[in-house]
Amino acid sequence: MASTFSNLKIELIADGEQVSVWGATTNQNLEAIESAIGGYADVDFATDADKTLAYANSNATQPFRALYFSLTSTGSLTATRTLFLPPVQKMYIVKNATTGDQNITINITGGSGVNIPNGETYIVYADGADVVYAAPGLFYFDELFNDSTPNATVPVESLIAGGAATNIDTAIVPKGAGAFLVATPDNTSTGGNKRGANATDLQTSRAAATDVAAAEKSVVGGGAGNSIDSSATAAVVSGGSSNQTLAVNSVTGGGASNTTNATATGGVVGGGLSNILRGAYSAIGGGRENQTGANAAYSTVPAGYKANATNYGQEVIASGVFSSAVGTAQRSRYVLRTVTTSDTASRLTSDGVGSANGDNTINMPAESLFVVTGVVAAKDINTSVADAKVWEFTATFKRGALASSVELVGAAAVTELVADTGASAWALVITADIVNGGVSFSVSGAPGTTIRWVASVDTTEIVNG
Repeated sequence: MASTFSNLKIELIADGEQVSVWGATTNQNLEAIESAIGGYADVDFATDADKTLAYANSNATQPFRALYFSLTSTGSLTATRTLFLPPVQKMYIVKNATTGDQNITINITGGSGVNIPNGETYIVYADGADVVYAAPGLFYFDELFNDSTPNATVPVESLIAGGAATNIDTAIVPKGAGAFLVATPDNTSTGGNKRGANATDLQTSRAAATDVAAAEKSVVGGGAGNSIDSSATAAVVSGGSSNQTLAVNSVTGGGASNTTNATATGGVVGGGLSNILRGAYSAIGGGRENQTGANAAYSTVPAGYKANATNYGQEVIASGVFSSAVGTAQRSRYVLRTVTTSDTASRLTSDGVGSANGDNTINMPAESLFVVTGVVAAKDINTSVADAKVWEFTATFKRGALASSVELVGAAAVTELVADTGASAWALVITADIVNGGVSFSVSGAPGTTIRWVASVDTTEIVNG
């Protein structure tokens, strides 16, 4: 009876065969087994094409039997090439050392395979039909542990992009609407609560479980104890400590203990300490304990200490207060506007609607004194005429507890700086607004003439507080 061969092409001697010569066959078999256990083979792509490993009924040396393959190429490969293995169940360690910077696919004819990038070494398993990764993990990265200076006390474990290319981008990509984060949520201060869909949370230190990027598309860039409420879609806290935002599309750059309320949609706190943002699209650049009010949309506090913006579009700065209350010693700036098409009086307001309310003009806190200065400019938009008129003014107002108590102290000093002949009848009147509790700028133009009016107003403010 003739010999047969196993899947690894080990010669199986039949009973009674190879009398007196079986030793040579057995030695050859042992060498074949040794190759399968720890053998090495150079497999060369002699041409720019796929390659199939020989698989013959022989216990002589055959590359397919080796444990370790070093894949080389006689020339540069121009595309991904495939190495076809025999239909054998076997483990392989494969290094892609070919030239041309191409992937090599390891496969069995008719099956599915795996790709080995140029310069990489993978462990794969052939199950007789398909080839799979035998050690799934980080194939494209090198691991490094470093405890040398300055890392002796706190060592560093790093992942380094390890491909053969000169420049390699690195991406960690969540699946679907998953968040990107650096701690596993556990509903405690250690890992925090669950993050929002598509959120990014790079914060590693929390005082409470709620100190996370809980809103959809929100970002906590770092720092400690920062939180974004689940309702604050697309909000950002870049860093700092103990900053909190509840406002959609808002940004907190850093600092400490700054708060952005839910009413402050699109607002910005640049940094500083204990600032409170309430106005939609308002901004506090920094400083300490500054505020914008809930009705102070588009207001600005550049920096300073304990400034308080309460009106639409108000820009305010302070360097301290007379008491604990904010805004008791500050300076503000307003840009007011309106459009007239007749000689009917119209109010200059910060939102340009032509009628005043409690937020869109220069309204005064209770028990306050305002010194108001600035200029009013008016221009006919008819390009063939383009008449213009400019005034300069100074006025002082004081207010008691009630809005109706506002009064003009003395008379407003209004000086006409320039006026075209066609603008001679245009008028500016500055009075106390006893309805809203502030300052009234009333203007009137001419019938049939479209006039744009802009006032630049500065206020020096003292409030009892």
